[in-house]
Amino acid sequence: QTARPTVDTSPWIERTLRSEATGQEYRYLHLPGESEDAPPLLLLHGGFFDNRMFLNVHELGSRFEVFALEWPSESPLYQGRVEDYGDIAHDFLGALGIDDLYVAGQSAGGWGAIDLVSRKQDLTVRALFIIATSMFAVSPEEVEQRVELGNRALSLEPERLRAITR
Repeated sequence: QTARPTVDTSPWIERTLRSEATGQEYRYLHLPGESEDAPPLLLLHGGFFDNRMFLNVHELGSRFEVFALEWPSESPLYQGRVEDYGDIAHDFLGALGIDDLYVAGQSAGGWGAIDLVSRKQDLTVRALFIIATSMFAVSPEEVEQRVELGNRALSLEPERLRAITR
């Protein structure tokens, strides 16, 4: 069994939050942002990592209020499908009260980001950033899921994702 080592996360703040909708408890790293009107940015990490992989990008706090979600080890929303990551991220955003934001996903977090942005029409997503998204799959069914998700990302309309202009 491996243990999560203790590290200095500053200037990030480690927080927890419980979703009233699902009862899920979420751990996340938070950068409040330098201005009160800084737009939110959600960071979703890959499967073999945790949210501390984003510790070195704290400069994002100069432009955004940043939330780096730690995927929960168990969730009532996880049913073994790629799409479940979008549902988990959506539940987390609902618990935060955020519906207008930027989204970035790295590796497997990219699949959660794509699913979140393509299926959750109640969100206003200013831009979607995909960082080294993996096509790793362990079965033909997972390959099919990932191809479908990739096609969904490629078909997003420009109105759904506005470019960053600031």
